[in-house]
Amino acid sequence: MDRFLLEGNRVTIALECLIQRKRCFLEHPDWKNIPWSLDPESKTSLHYLHDQLCDIPGLVEDTASLQKLASDCDKDYQRLVLSQKILDQLKTLYEWRASWARQNPDSWHEIPSSDPPEEQIRPTVFRFRDLTIANEVTFYNALLLLLHRLGNQVIGSSFDASTLALDLPADIVYGPLYAPGVAPNIQEIGMEICRSVEYQLGEERANAGAFFLLFPLAMAYQVYCPGSRESAWLGGMMNKIADDSGFEVGRHLWETSRPRKSARM
Repeated sequence: MDRFLLEGNRVTIALECLIQRKRCFLEHPDWKNIPWSLDPESKTSLHYLHDQLCDIPGLVEDTASLQKLASDCDKDYQRLVLSQKILDQLKTLYEWRASWARQNPDSWHEIPSSDPPEEQIRPTVFRFRDLTIANEVTFYNALLLLLHRLGNQVIGSSFDASTLALDLPADIVYGPLYAPGVAPNIQEIGMEICRSVEYQLGEERANAGAFFLLFPLAMAYQVYCPGSRESAWLGGMMNKIADDSGFEVGRHLWETSRPRKSARM
């Protein structure tokens, strides 16, 4: 029961730390290993993504601390250390994505959107084998957007996410979803989240799907210019989730995820 409580609350704790820009105690390896040590097979693919989420608040805190260092020498050294941590996290995320695609072949495909044309974000959307697969895809993309932001902030113009995918196996079929490092820009990563919404908010999945979409939608919202069609669509979707499912936190996340000009990716 203790492990179930941890699994049910870990993401909430990590997201609160992320909002506060404070390191999360759950980043310690013991919190990622000991709760599942008696039953390792019970740790799912999504739990491994949650492991990475627990690391990111610490990277965000270190990024903020970097700007406060007075010595250029100290700042250069800490920037180098932090840059490597960000790249390591991104490489781990890519490895997860490759392994996940191999374990779940033919679990997603592209279909025409069933929404009225004026409500469509794209003419085609993604359909998944089940809600678990959809949740894993959108959570992966949300983490990817976070790491892209940190890479741009800390590493700067030399940040290149594509090179980290060069060592991945070449025989994996990714279907209509982007392979690691292939998305042309962060807006297209965000669009993968948007194109998963129709499936996740399907009538038989609406409540569970809505809950799991809150974090990914908030991350996607940050990569589009205010006033853009995509930004308006995402804002409307967050409000729809709040209205239809009762998850008022969705409306709150939309408001708090509005990017400050200096913090945009």
